[in-house]
Amino acid sequence: MKYEWDAAAPELVHMDTYHQYIARKKLVLIALLLLIVIMALYSVNAGSTNLNPYQVIMAFLGQGSAVSDAVVWNIRLPRVIAAIIAGAGLAVAGCVMQNNLRNPLASPSTLGISNAAVFGANIAIIILGAGSIQSTNTDAVIINNPYIVTLFAFIWSMVAAVVILMLAGFRGFSPEAMVLAGVALGSLFTAGTIIIQYFAQARGRYR
Repeated sequence: MKYEWDAAAPELVHMDTYHQYIARKKLVLIALLLLIVIMALYSVNAGSTNLNPYQVIMAFLGQGSAVSDAVVWNIRLPRVIAAIIAGAGLAVAGCVMQNNLRNPLASPSTLGISNAAVFGANIAIIILGAGSIQSTNTDAVIINNPYIVTLFAFIWSMVAAVVILMLAGFRGFSPEAMVLAGVALGSLFTAGTIIIQYFAQARGRYR
């Protein structure tokens, strides 16, 4: 067995165990990449329009029919690519957040960012009129302007992130304190969301 001396920590490091650990991580990443490719191909093939795998492949090769080309290139493929990019972004954000906070359970909801996004979306839907409240339970809210809703959700989530970063700039502000501040901030935005929804329902009753 091969051992080496670790300068950062004065202890013997078993290099064979370390290399086995890295090899397992690589195998997991390769397996996940293959799974992404398989699920992406399945998602492109699945849908209300009946397309078989041969038609999908021909569309990728530029030899498909007008219907298959429109469905694959204009509808399904952009949706699959957007899902992969969004998933990769969430994974990187979660990894960075868990590493900085030194907490494997850290998430955007831990720091109140998700609550701030919901608060911003409610402002756009209820106050700015980007959505309308229906009388049926199946379609309680219809979004009339999804761009404003998305923009306000992003803006308020960034507000929460900036507040957390400003608090993190104080000396002696530990990762545990950041988590507690995020929980308090999330509760504050949740309370604001409830207030907005309460007055919106009251206004709808007395119209």
